[in-house]
Amino acid sequence: WPSVRARMVDLENQVAILEGSIGDIELAQQLNTYGHTLAGLRGALEANVAVRLDAGAAAQELLVANATQTVYDRRRDVQVAMAGLGAAANRGGQR
Repeated sequence: WPSVRARMVDLENQVAILEGSIGDIELAQQLNTYGHTLAGLRGALEANVAVRLDAGAAAQELLVANATQTVYDRRRDVQVAMAGLGAAANRGGQR
């Protein structure tokens, strides 16, 4: 998990840098959304890992199931944001 977490933080940072340097307002907004959804996914993964490593919490099936569902939900958010980012990039290239 630590290496994956570090890569996610690096990706969030790269997205923030790109967002600040892009001239297209719509694309910058989509990058902002994408960066926030990445941070949300990272947070959900951190919580899920913590629950699974906590022997007391791991025994609580509902807690583990909820943490896992949150990861799935945040992953879906990232996918939606990626689609929006792709659409904005395509529109920007057509201008």
